[in-house]
Amino acid sequence: QKDSKPLVENQFSAFLNTLAVTVLQHLNKHDHAAGTNFGAAVVGIIHMFTHANRELLGFDLTIDVNHGVPSIPKQPGPIFNFISTVQGAGSQIYCIFELLWASAGFIRRGTVSYHVRPEVTGPSKASEGLLDDYDYILKDNWVNQAQVDHEPNILKHIAGIEGVPVLVDLWAVQFEEKEDMMLRYRPAGWIPPTLFVNHVHRRQLMHPVGSPITSFQSQKELLFGLIHRLETHEHLVTLKHVLHCDVSPNNLVFKQAPPGTLHTLYLIDFDYAIRLQPIDGEVTNYPKGTGTLPFALLQVLQWAEGGRNNSGVTHTVADDLESFFYVFMWLCILYDGREGSSNRESLDNGFIVHAWGEGGMGPGGVTLVLNAKIRFLYSPGNSIIDTQFTPYFNNLKPLAKEWKQLVKLEDERREAKCSTSMYTHKDVIALLHKYADNLPDFGSLSCPVPLNNHHRNLLI
Repeated sequence: QKDSKPLVENQFSAFLNTLAVTVLQHLNKHDHAAGTNFGAAVVGIIHMFTHANRELLGFDLTIDVNHGVPSIPKQPGPIFNFISTVQGAGSQIYCIFELLWASAGFIRRGTVSYHVRPEVTGPSKASEGLLDDYDYILKDNWVNQAQVDHEPNILKHIAGIEGVPVLVDLWAVQFEEKEDMMLRYRPAGWIPPTLFVNHVHRRQLMHPVGSPITSFQSQKELLFGLIHRLETHEHLVTLKHVLHCDVSPNNLVFKQAPPGTLHTLYLIDFDYAIRLQPIDGEVTNYPKGTGTLPFALLQVLQWAEGGRNNSGVTHTVADDLESFFYVFMWLCILYDGREGSSNRESLDNGFIVHAWGEGGMGPGGVTLVLNAKIRFLYSPGNSIIDTQFTPYFNNLKPLAKEWKQLVKLEDERREAKCSTSMYTHKDVIALLHKYADNLPDFGSLSCPVPLNNHHRNLLI
């Protein structure tokens, strides 16, 4: 117990996996009816892990977490304090100023994103909305070993397209001078390879530092952000032959900018992107997944419902455009921009976003999400849009209804086995311009806030 500092929040899969296994073993070995104080035993186990030697637990020692939480300055100015430091490639040290995003769990694919800055460059002025070329996003994640170079290769391939991240550096995390991977924590050579997928620990340094799409300052900023990123999406398809395949609010972020200016939206996270025209000689081994559940495509949900591997699904441009629509719906139902105040205390099971998200996480969840989306698109009328949009978005209900009709018509063409899609980027961009061009730059006094913290984007 040479290091008795309490644990702080971080991405330590080794700790979580070991703790889970230990508790399960305790459950198997002890009889509750025999008088064992099970609660005290569990507390004791957690206590031992909390105060144990971090290195012996397999913690990532390339992150120094002993700096504490940064203080908030009384006067606006540079952020001199930082949360922690992280070792980069070679001897480079980066200061972590903010945890930007973290996945909800550690199963299969954990990801954490930080705002970092090289230690030698001094403090950040992020509190003033002023960032420079030394402010980066650090993506810290565990990647399937078979696809370890997939996203970096995609980012290098699409470099130069406006509105996508710029890859600055990447490296493998080292532990005891060896590459950090799950096999280090779970060798288990006796487990059949088909039941265990090795993941390796990687970090990517990128520009720019962003804030969630929910931080929009006005309807105009939101709609023009979507317009510009639809243009980016079109350029990715037509110029680079790349399809994103995982459009969600998590993957749309505003580049931080000084207050009073319209922010630029970015399309990020190309983990599931595919090449529509693979390079000659390239071995394609794309990650498999449905994407983010509330924004998953109808055809992917139909395949998943039947227990079929979605490798048989051919993603199309229209599919990603469908996901952009679900993102818009999600924002209009969950967020209210009136002085940043909440419009409802909670959202119950009757709301469509609950059926798309949390409602799909239980048994038969994929079927529930699929049926909810089909009912939404094909039921006569637009009662969900009319009754579930927050007051802040009342004036955009006609936009939602027109966009919904485009999605419905495309699904009907797909069901009819039409070979050519009539649903294009230009259709959606023209529709958004129709409603965005005459909006004021800043129509609300402050950023919107989520109506219910439990309605997070759920990954499967």
